[in-house]
Amino acid sequence: MQIGKMIFMFISSVQEKLSITTIALALLALEAVLSSSRAQAAIITSTLPEFSGELFDESTPFPLPSVTVGTFSYIIPSGEQIVSASISGTFGNSDVPNSSGLNLLLDGLQVAQCVRFADCYSNQMPEQFNFTFSPVDLSLLKDGSALVTAIQTSESIIRLGSTTLTLKTVPEPLTILGSLTAGGFGVALRCKQKQHQKDVTKA
Repeated sequence: MQIGKMIFMFISSVQEKLSITTIALALLALEAVLSSSRAQAAIITSTLPEFSGELFDESTPFPLPSVTVGTFSYIIPSGEQIVSASISGTFGNSDVPNSSGLNLLLDGLQVAQCVRFADCYSNQMPEQFNFTFSPVDLSLLKDGSALVTAIQTSESIIRLGSTTLTLKTVPEPLTILGSLTAGGFGVALRCKQKQHQKDVTKA
């Protein structure tokens, strides 16, 4: 309500001196500043189930070819863009609390690693991992699908708990500005029409 009153007072103070175009542009600039704090972020999550690979012993030449863990599928709301993303999960799952050595990748980008003889390899409780995507890497996630693969680097079995991809999206700047432009011209036009009616009545 306070924002609405501010906009109304702004229009009332300038509508007699400025053209429709000027009022609309000034209104757009004002609303753009005010709207920046109102943009609501949306949180999108996609989760893969636990995964267990095949058993390989020490005689196997490592690293092995990559295996598919699963594919994240999600929908990015129309007119929104991803501003941050992370992937989290565990080495080890409900069957066995540890894993062979492995490199975990999302669309070819390494997001986690378990090294032979490290805690993740021998723990009696699953070890958590978390990876935050850089702004550059966010482009991998735009298409609504992300393939997760694992490369086994030591003996034993790849074991992963459920793995979750979390995305944060906000309205794209051009979408916000487009809506504000249309709204600004509409408000300015109505003000101009009201002023014209007052002038006709006085005459």
